[in-house]
Parts: sequence; structure tokens; C-alpha cells
Amino acid sequence: MSSDALSDTELANQTSGWIREVVSVWRGRYGKSSRQVQDKAAKSLSVLLPPMQVEAFVRRSDRAPVEASLLVLRRHPALPDLDIRVSMVDDDGARNPDSGGSTVYRQRLEDFWRNMVSNWTAGRAPDAHTPYLRTGKLASDQPIPLLVWTVPGRLCEINVEEFVEEAFKGAVRTRPTPPRSRPSPTEQHIYDLGMDREASATSRWLDLSGHRLFAEFGFGIPWWCGINLARADLFQEGMDGDVDIMAGPLQWDLTEEEWRERIDAQARRCSLTTARSNVIDYAVLRAAAEGKIKWPPDLGFLVACEVKASRFQPEDGIWRSTHTGEGIRVKGQLQLLLDRGIDNVAFLHLGATKPKEGPAINPYLQAAGDAADAEDQFPRVYNPPSLPLSGYFTSTLGAVDFALENESGAGGVIRVLQDCRPNPVGPQPWRAKLSEHLTKLPQPTVPCFFILPCPRCGAWRPVTRPFAVVCPSCSQQPTE
Repeated sequence: MSSDALSDTELANQTSGWIREVVSVWRGRYGKSSRQVQDKAAKSLSVLLPPMQVEAFVRRSDRAPVEASLLVLRRHPALPDLDIRVSMVDDDGARNPDSGGSTVYRQRLEDFWRNMVSNWTAGRAPDAHTPYLRTGKLASDQPIPLLVWTVPGRLCEINVEEFVEEAFKGAVRTRPTPPRSRPSPTEQHIYDLGMDREASATSRWLDLSGHRLFAEFGFGIPWWCGINLARADLFQEGMDGDVDIMAGPLQWDLTEEEWRERIDAQARRCSLTTARSNVIDYAVLRAAAEGKIKWPPDLGFLVACEVKASRFQPEDGIWRSTHTGEGIRVKGQLQLLLDRGIDNVAFLHLGATKPKEGPAINPYLQAAGDAADAEDQFPRVYNPPSLPLSGYFTSTLGAVDFALENESGAGGVIRVLQDCRPNPVGPQPWRAKLSEHLTKLPQPTVPCFFILPCPRCGAWRPVTRPFAVVCPSCSQQPTE
């Protein structure tokens, strides 16, 4: 990005000139293209055909050498072709008095620009300008077609010929649609499963929404999560059953200053337009890979869930396998977790819809609609206030017929019917036993991971996704 100090008037004039040159070059290229290319280009960039008007906003600041532009392109038949207005926007807002009525676009530009500023650090080399657009949705169903372009950097420094060439490539490029394939015969939707329904629903849902669950418990990345850990391994020998979900937060072995340095270093590896959340995610992954998670973890705060899974048939609007006759048993399982001194406990009731087969206008909208209908009718296993310390959560997965629920579909959002309350029972000796188990596991190199027992020997093993496989030692043994 240029460091030369241009006045608002100079930059506005240069911006206007750049827009006119782009339109001229684009129309020339359009006129020389084949009919097939013209048809595709017109559909994707139809606003560059006359009559075309542009409202441009240029955001810059004296505090950081970062600029961005947003162009609103319209085709209003009653207005002249190439009617171009440019508004310079600084830290006090748009300076031009004729920029009223465009608050939504200024805010969109502001969000884009601030993301770039967040990634900028002193001494950073300017990003290489690449001729690409971040486009908004073409409102072709509106009386006046409209398109929004958001462009990083100073427009007049972008090569017009390259910019138009890239625009045409994007217009005519075809992207193959991956074929939809049904799950293999050994992979069934949750709705069709029998004895394995609860375990599969738990694994598939956690694969999608584990972060949502732990956010409800008050902690975020990094975390660990044990699935179906035997009570005998957790609490005391001789106990039957298992704990469906037990989890806790992890801590970083980094100071706040070290984190800031890492995030700044990661930002310098990315373009200024990289979403700030992605920059932070990359820094988190790098820190975990470098062994910066404290291990073994502090077990001062633990959470646990009892999970049940039900299924919904959209055609008749009926829930099946509802567990509504198991309320006393479920409450007893939750009370056991509370009695053991787990800090937060919740009941998690998962549901999955039966996928509709055959063609659909949009299978994802169909799945989302089915999930919403199911959620509105989700039966209660017990009355939540009757166990006031336990949270009560529900979540429904809308299935599509060509993939499993954790691969494609809709839903998975948590509905909180009752929040968790702090458990007054203090920590108990079994936490030391849990710490011994975890100490034997290798230090994690990912920020979020699951601990599963081997289905053969019961040994704990860390995995990045919550799907059971036998441990390495058992895998070498022949099956009976």
C-alpha cells in the first residue's frame, strides 16, 4: 500500500478514473468475446453494461497505512451511464456531504478495513496486490440490479488489465460439483441405527458441535473431552456403566505477551484480508503443535453430560425412541455425577431426523426445516426444574440422504432449557486417579481432542475426532 500522502480530492479523482478505466477495458473485452463467454460474463458482472452507476467509498486513516475500497454498482435505467460518486471515509466517517443513506455500506467497509488493521503490524511489508474481488450478492430479483465489490488496498494501484482478466476468468470458470454418494451399507443414518444409536449420535454431534457444548459450560479452546469413560476407571473399581461425556478446559503455557507476539507473527504470515478469527485459529494450532499446552491438565473444573438420542420422522411429525419413560433413571444418573462432585452437570438430549430421499430443490433447506420442526416438538424426558442443579440441553441434527450427519446436513445448535448451576459438593479423591490416567497420555499437540477407551481392552487413547478405533497394541492381536 502506497505511503504517499494524497489529498482526499486527489485520491477521489484517481479512484474515479480507475473505475472508468476498468469499465472501458471490461466492455472492450466483453465486445470481443464469444457469445458463450458474453452470456456467462453478463450474468456474473451484468452491472458493467450500460447504464451503470457507481457509489464508491475509500477508507483510510492517519493511524495505519491501510486502505480499502467498497464499490456499490447499480444499473438504474433512469440515471446516466458512468455516474460515479466517491466518498472518502476517515476515522470521523464519510467526509463528503452527499454520502447520506449509505450507512450499511460504510459499516461493511469499516468492518473489512478494521480486520485489515488488526492484521497490520509496524514494519510490515505491503501486501502484493492481486486482481480479485470480494463480491456481494447480485440482487437480480430487485428492480435495480446491484452488486457490491470490496477491494483491499488502493484501487488506482491495481493493474486494470490484470483486474479485468481475473474478473473474466472468474465469470467463465466452471467449478465441478462433487457427486453426491449415499453412505455405504455399513454406515447408517442415526435414524436407522438400533443399539448403536446413542454412541453414534454422541460422536457425530460432538464432531460438529463440541465447541458449542463447552461454550455453554463456560470455557472455550483448548479443551479435552472423554467419551464413554468407565465409571470404574473414573470413580472406583466395581462401579458399573460409564460417563457419556466428561470434559474440562486446558491451559496454555504462554504469557499474554507471548500470545500477542505469536498472533502478530501469524498475521504477518497471512494477507491483511485474512479473517482475524482465522489468524487466531492458525496461531492456536501452531502453539498446540509446538507443545504449548500444559500437561497434565488442571482438573479444578470438570463437566459431565448424560446423553440420550431420539429420532424424528418428518412425514408424520412423530418422535421415536423418546426415552420419556426413563426420566427417573436419567435423573439418577445425573445425580450420581453431582454426588461425585463434578462441577457442572447437564442432560444432553440429541435428536436426528429421518432423511428424505429423492430430489429436492435444496436438500439443506429441507434438512434445516425438518430439524426445526423436530426441535419444536422435542419431548421432555423429565421436568428440568425437578433437578435444579443439572442443565438440560437439546439439539437436533437434520439429515440429508446422501451423507452422514457429521458430514453434511443442518442443525446441531444447542437449545438450553435449563442452565447448569454450580455444584456445591467439593472435589473428591477420584480426581487424583483421573490425573494419573491423563498423565500417562502423551502431551496434546492439538488444541481440542477426545479421549476414548479402546473397545477391546478399555485403555484410554487420545484422538482428534471422536470415533472409536482399537488401540495400537490391540490392533496387532487377531480377532476371536
